[in-house]
Amino acid sequence: MPVMGTVDTVGRTWSDNAAFPSNSIRTIERDPRYGTHVGWRMADSSPGSAARAWYNFVDLSGQYDTLGIEMGYTVPYSRWLCGIGTLPSGCAVGGTACSYPVECLPLEVCRDAAPGGGIFEVSQGPVGWWPVMAVTPNGWIHFVFWSYPPLDTTLYSRIETWPNWTNPVVIAPFRNQPLSPGLPRQNLVASGQSNRLALFWPVADTLAVRFSSDAGVNWGPVAGAVLPAFTPGSDTLAVLRSVSGIFDQRDSLHVVAAAVPYVRDTIRSGVAEVWHYTSGEWSRIRRADPESLAAPLWGEDIVTRPSVGRHADSLLVSVWQELTPSNREPLTDWLRSAIWLSYSTDTGRTWSEPGPLTDTTSAVANCLPAVAEVVDDRVWVCYIADSVAGHDSGPVTRNLVIVHSIPVSELAVAERPTSGRPRLAGATVARGSIWLPQTPDFRPRAWLLDPSGRMVTDLAPGENDVRHVSPGVYFVCSESSAGTRQPTVVTVRKVIIAR
Repeated sequence: MPVMGTVDTVGRTWSDNAAFPSNSIRTIERDPRYGTHVGWRMADSSPGSAARAWYNFVDLSGQYDTLGIEMGYTVPYSRWLCGIGTLPSGCAVGGTACSYPVECLPLEVCRDAAPGGGIFEVSQGPVGWWPVMAVTPNGWIHFVFWSYPPLDTTLYSRIETWPNWTNPVVIAPFRNQPLSPGLPRQNLVASGQSNRLALFWPVADTLAVRFSSDAGVNWGPVAGAVLPAFTPGSDTLAVLRSVSGIFDQRDSLHVVAAAVPYVRDTIRSGVAEVWHYTSGEWSRIRRADPESLAAPLWGEDIVTRPSVGRHADSLLVSVWQELTPSNREPLTDWLRSAIWLSYSTDTGRTWSEPGPLTDTTSAVANCLPAVAEVVDDRVWVCYIADSVAGHDSGPVTRNLVIVHSIPVSELAVAERPTSGRPRLAGATVARGSIWLPQTPDFRPRAWLLDPSGRMVTDLAPGENDVRHVSPGVYFVCSESSAGTRQPTVVTVRKVIIAR
C-alpha cells in the first residue's frame, strides 16, 4: 500500500510517552456539521515540565487554528500522566490527567462554548486514574476510570446536567474476580443512534464487554468472548493487550484488539496480531512476525494501539502502531514505528491486505494513532511524529502532532503484484471519482467494467470522474508493467460507486 493522502501539522509537543496506558484513546473526531477536532498531551522542552491538554480544530473549509490552544488546567507531569482523554464529537472535549505516585488530581472535563471556539468551561469530578469518556445523544457525558486509592476498582460516573458529576459506582468486577480488569486498559464507547453504551476491557485471552441501553442508568452483565488466536488448544495462549471500538449505524459494537502470544509463562512481544470482533465473531486483520529485529523491543509489542472508524456504507477502517523491524533509532537503540492501515467493506467479516500509512523508512517514529469514528469521504487519522524513538530515553525532542486524511476512493489502491496472475484486491467505495496510482516506472492501463464484464469507461492514472456512472458494483481491471522486460501485471479490484 503506498503512502497516500494529505498530511497536516496541527500542533507540537515535547511529550512522547506512549508506554502506558496501551489502549488507543480517541484523540480525533470528525463532526460532519462543523469539522475536525484534535487533542493531545502538551509538554515543553524542560525535563519534568508540566503537561497540559491541548486542542485544535479545522473547520469544513480546511483552516486550522495556528498550532492549537490549551484546555483546562496545568497538571504535574510524570511518566504515568494520562494527559488527554477521549474526544467524542458533540458537547464535550475531554482533558483529564493525574500524576503518580505522589498525588492524584480530580478528573476534569472541558467543554467548548462553540465548535472550535476555544473557550473552555471546566468541570472537576472525583479523584481517579486513567479515565475514558463517551457522550450519548441525550447529551450526557460518561466516564469510566480506576479508583485511587487503592488501584483495584473500576468506577463509572456521568454528567447529566453540566457541571455536576454523579457519585461514582463500581462498574466492573473487583481485582482477582472472574473477568476483572487486571490493568487500566478499559475503553468506553457510545452509540450515535441511541443512548446505548459499551464498556470493554481485555482479560488474558478474553474480551470482556458490558452494555447499557439507557445511557448508563442500568447495565447488563459482563460477558466474555475468547480470542481464537495463536493455535487455540496448544501450549500457546493469546494475551489481549489493547482494545478500542465503535458502534456502527446499525447499533452493533465493533472492537479491534491487539494480541501477543504467551508461551510457557513468557510473553513473546516480537509476534503480534490485530483482530476485529462483532456480534460473537472474530476476524483477523494483521499478523506481524518478523524474522529479525535491528534493535531490542524494550518491553514494547511489535503491534499495538489499534483504532477503528466507520463509514455509512458498511466500510470499516482500522489503524495501528507497528514497529519497523529494520528501522533503528541510533540515539536510543529503539525501533521506530509506523502507522498501518486496513479496511473492510463487509462490516468486518474480511479485511484488505494491511499496509503502512506512513513511511516505514522515515527518520521519525510515528506513534499514538487514532482514527476518527466517523469516516465521511475521507479517513481522518491523528498521530505523533516522535523525533527520536523511545520512551523515557534519549534527548527531549520537539515532536509534531499530525492529522493525516485519506480519500476513501484511495483505499483500494493495492500493493503492486509480483506475478502476471490477476490479483483481486479488496473493494472500495467511490463517490464521484476513482483514483489510480502512477509512478515513473508504474503506469497502468485500466478500464471500468460492469459485473458482466462489459467495459463502461476507460480509466487513466490519477483521478477519474465517474459521476456519470450509475451507482452500483463495478470492477477496475488494470494492466501494467514495471519495465519493458518485466511481465505484464493484471490487477482486478471491486469498486462500489455511490452517490
